[in-house]
Amino acid sequence: MMTCFEIYNDVKVQDRKGLMITKHCTACMLRYKIIVLGLLITLSILVLPLVLPPLPPPPLLLLLVPVFIMLLLFLLAFLPSSLPNIAAFIP
Repeated sequence: MMTCFEIYNDVKVQDRKGLMITKHCTACMLRYKIIVLGLLITLSILVLPLVLPPLPPPPLLLLLVPVFIMLLLFLLAFLPSSLPNIAAFIP
Protein backbone atom coordinates (compact mmCIF):
# COMPACT_ATOMS: atom_id res chain seq x y z
CA MET A 1 0.00 0.00 0.00
CA MET A 2 1.28 3.44 -0.90
CA THR A 3 1.83 6.01 1.77
CA CYS A 4 0.60 9.57 1.48
CA PHE A 5 4.06 10.77 0.54
CA GLU A 6 4.39 8.43 -2.45
CA ILE A 7 2.32 10.49 -4.84
CA TYR A 8 4.13 9.55 -8.05
CA ASN A 9 2.56 7.22 -10.63
CA ASP A 10 -0.94 8.33 -9.59
CA VAL A 11 -3.64 9.66 -11.87
CA LYS A 12 -3.46 13.43 -11.93
CA VAL A 13 -6.66 15.49 -11.51
CA GLN A 14 -7.39 19.21 -11.32
CA ASP A 15 -8.79 20.64 -8.12
CA ARG A 16 -11.05 23.71 -7.89
CA LYS A 17 -8.13 26.12 -8.05
CA GLY A 18 -6.74 24.51 -11.21
CA LEU A 19 -3.76 22.90 -9.47
CA MET A 20 -2.71 19.44 -10.56
CA ILE A 21 -2.88 17.01 -7.66
CA THR A 22 -3.12 13.26 -7.43
CA LYS A 23 -6.15 11.22 -6.42
CA HIS A 24 -4.06 9.49 -3.76
CA CYS A 25 -3.10 12.88 -2.36
CA THR A 26 -6.75 13.93 -2.14
CA ALA A 27 -7.58 10.69 -0.30
CA CYS A 28 -4.79 11.41 2.19
CA MET A 29 -6.04 14.95 2.70
CA LEU A 30 -9.50 13.59 3.43
CA ARG A 31 -8.01 11.14 5.93
CA TYR A 32 -6.11 13.94 7.65
CA LYS A 33 -9.21 16.14 7.75
CA ILE A 34 -11.15 13.33 9.42
CA ILE A 35 -8.37 12.81 11.97
CA VAL A 36 -8.20 16.55 12.73
CA LEU A 37 -11.99 16.70 13.08
CA GLY A 38 -11.91 13.78 15.51
CA LEU A 39 -9.16 15.43 17.54
CA LEU A 40 -11.12 18.70 17.69
CA ILE A 41 -14.26 16.91 18.87
CA THR A 42 -12.24 15.03 21.50
CA LEU A 43 -10.62 18.25 22.69
CA SER A 44 -13.99 19.99 22.95
CA ILE A 45 -15.42 17.07 24.94
CA LEU A 46 -12.50 17.35 27.36
CA VAL A 47 -12.39 21.16 27.69
CA LEU A 48 -16.02 22.31 27.53
CA PRO A 49 -17.15 20.62 30.77
CA LEU A 50 -14.38 22.48 32.58
CA VAL A 51 -15.41 25.85 31.12
CA LEU A 52 -19.21 25.68 31.13
CA PRO A 53 -21.22 26.00 34.34
CA PRO A 54 -22.77 22.83 35.78
CA LEU A 55 -26.29 22.03 34.64
CA PRO A 56 -29.17 20.94 36.88
CA PRO A 57 -30.09 17.25 36.70
CA PRO A 58 -32.69 16.29 34.10
CA PRO A 59 -36.19 15.10 35.08
CA LEU A 60 -36.55 11.46 36.13
CA LEU A 61 -38.57 10.47 33.06
CA LEU A 62 -35.84 11.75 30.79
CA LEU A 63 -33.31 9.62 32.65
CA LEU A 64 -35.42 6.51 32.04
CA VAL A 65 -35.60 6.94 28.25
CA PRO A 66 -32.33 5.00 27.57
CA VAL A 67 -33.52 2.21 29.87
CA PHE A 68 -36.79 1.90 27.93
CA ILE A 69 -34.93 1.90 24.60
CA MET A 70 -32.62 -0.87 25.85
CA LEU A 71 -35.61 -2.94 27.06
CA LEU A 72 -37.27 -2.55 23.67
CA LEU A 73 -34.10 -3.66 21.90
CA PHE A 74 -33.81 -6.73 24.15
CA LEU A 75 -37.43 -7.62 23.46
CA LEU A 76 -36.93 -7.26 19.71
CA ALA A 77 -33.75 -9.33 19.83
CA PHE A 78 -35.16 -12.28 21.76
CA LEU A 79 -38.78 -12.47 20.56
CA PRO A 80 -39.36 -15.02 17.81
CA SER A 81 -39.81 -13.63 14.35
CA SER A 82 -43.14 -13.94 12.55
CA LEU A 83 -41.37 -14.23 9.18
CA PRO A 84 -41.29 -17.65 7.53
CA ASN A 85 -38.08 -19.65 7.53
CA ILE A 86 -36.43 -18.59 4.28
CA ALA A 87 -33.68 -21.20 4.55
CA ALA A 88 -36.28 -23.98 4.14
CA PHE A 89 -37.15 -22.72 0.64
CA ILE A 90 -33.57 -22.72 -0.66
CA PRO A 91 -32.80 -25.99 -2.54
